[in-house]
Amino acid sequence: MKRIEAILEKLIKKIGCPVDSFEVKELVAEYGFVMKQFSQMEEERGMMLSVAHSYQASMVKSKIDEKYGEGAAEFFTEAIEAFYK
Repeated sequence: MKRIEAILEKLIKKIGCPVDSFEVKELVAEYGFVMKQFSQMEEERGMMLSVAHSYQASMVKSKIDEKYGEGAAEFFTEAIEAFYK
């Protein structure tokens, strides 16, 4: 979990960058890789899109925004969806 938090800390620093920029894509790829290892799944795409979807649930969204700043949940969602779609 600490590694995921570190990735999200790096990702939120890119909030002004386009979600299809190399810097954002690189961090989302790292996030997906860590989640894939953690869950021991062969393919992380579905799981990551589910994570992105969960960031929009009101309770999760408020916690993410509280921890990483206003708009973080939306940015994370957009970045993940842009990478995996």
